[in-house]
Amino acid sequence: MKFPLSCPLWLVAASALLAGCASTHGIEPQTRTPDPAALALVPASPATAVRPVADDAWQALGSPALAGLVQRALSDNPDLAAAAARVRAAGATLLQARSRRLPQLDTRLTVERLRESANGLYPPPIGGQWYTLYQPEVTFSYLFDFWGQMAALARSAEAGVAVAAARERDVRRLLGYAVAMQYVALAESVERQELLSRELATFEARQSLLQQRVAAGLTPRSTLAVLRAATEQQRGALAAAGQQVALNRHALALLTGQGPEATRRFTPSPLPDPAALVLPSEPTLAALVSRPDVEAARLAITAAAEDIHAARAAFYPSISLSAFAGLSAQDTGDLLTRASRMFGLAPVIDLPLFDGGRRRAGLAAASAGFDAANASYTASLITAAREAADGYAAVEASQTVQQAATAARAEAGLALRLAGERAGAGIGSRETALAAEAELLAARQSETSARAAAWQARLATARALSR
Repeated sequence: MKFPLSCPLWLVAASALLAGCASTHGIEPQTRTPDPAALALVPASPATAVRPVADDAWQALGSPALAGLVQRALSDNPDLAAAAARVRAAGATLLQARSRRLPQLDTRLTVERLRESANGLYPPPIGGQWYTLYQPEVTFSYLFDFWGQMAALARSAEAGVAVAAARERDVRRLLGYAVAMQYVALAESVERQELLSRELATFEARQSLLQQRVAAGLTPRSTLAVLRAATEQQRGALAAAGQQVALNRHALALLTGQGPEATRRFTPSPLPDPAALVLPSEPTLAALVSRPDVEAARLAITAAAEDIHAARAAFYPSISLSAFAGLSAQDTGDLLTRASRMFGLAPVIDLPLFDGGRRRAGLAAASAGFDAANASYTASLITAAREAADGYAAVEASQTVQQAATAARAEAGLALRLAGERAGAGIGSRETALAAEAELLAARQSETSARAAAWQARLATARALSR
């Protein structure tokens, strides 16, 4: 059976053979997508199921005010707004990619005023005259996607939308925990400022008593000078604590998308027991790979793979069909007559034989992009595992520190009680009791810092395991 030379099958076959003029030889990705299970990211899977961490584990702080701040941040934070805008932009890119696979239909009206040369193709009386040409037309075009290039670009754009959405979820996740951790920092600084203020009062009371003893010749002036120096140091520490309170309030306002004045008078509640935030006994691979940032890195590999498919398809001929129908006349009265009709049909096969290496460069870039996506995915997995491991190490250490601080505070409280009893019985001095009170206040500051550090460690660990 013979086919005429004009048969599209012959044209397609001939064009495919010509594609050999530009080769993809030697251009391949140099890496493979990593298997998370092979990276030794977490301990061996436990025999029993591990309870996942809630996305809003920070609510263990039990503060309605904190919940309100988080909601405000989720609605007004500019970083989250930018992430949402990137999702919309990715969606628009997807619509553009899909539109390339659809037929295109356009209308056009041309009104052309021209003068024919008197010395050209048409002699007078046609040449040397002015003419007006009216030409309304409808054009149609369609690009056949035989090699899947347009489909691959559309799938890449779909993956791009998923990447942007995952990154938005990651910003949302991190924002909630950032607000909670800043809330803890503010609570610590406020309580520490109060304790420092009370401690300064004890230093000043001790200084007043010591001045009386120096005046009576019972205590050397050097002892008073040492206490005065300590009092001034305490005054400086109180001023620094006040500055830290202000800075923490400003940072909290920034996270919630407000100006510094919005949280000037905000005071958090005292921090509860950090054990209220329950964590799994150990991190799991399922928790790490389901993090939005890890998911975004994995989806970026999908997009990069589709880009390679599209770059390979560019080595094959593009086959398109265009057609038009319209009217053309010099007089508007003749436009609607049968004689003014015009039609056209133009199948096109386009294959650049020698493009200076453009398509090979495009494939090389796509392959490099795939390798980069693999590297980013590996880095995201390792980072997630490190954050989880760091978190558990910090939680374990903070428990020991907190227990020691609580024990020290209890001993300081006992010392104050005994000193007060001795002073009340007349066998101890008021100055000794004030010194014991200062020691208790210092111990309470250490306990406050230890409790805040324990909360920060648990929140960081929950953040590392959250989705």
